[in-house]
Amino acid sequence: MSNHSENQLENDSPAPDDSFDEVSNIDPMDLYPLDEVSSILGDLADEVAVELKSEVAALQGMRPTRRS
Repeated sequence: MSNHSENQLENDSPAPDDSFDEVSNIDPMDLYPLDEVSSILGDLADEVAVELKSEVAALQGMRPTRRS
């Protein structure tokens, strides 16, 4: 293929789609009320705390006991 043909193919390609950039700029606060976001994050924090406490308790149960 000659350089002229290659350049022509490059020029015929469509321009990049910028719509992804527009979508990624959506502010979540425009989509959800603050009280709903706070509630979801609070519930998530509670679940994480319960899970961590469970894992810590399991690890402490595996700890060898000291003999004096």
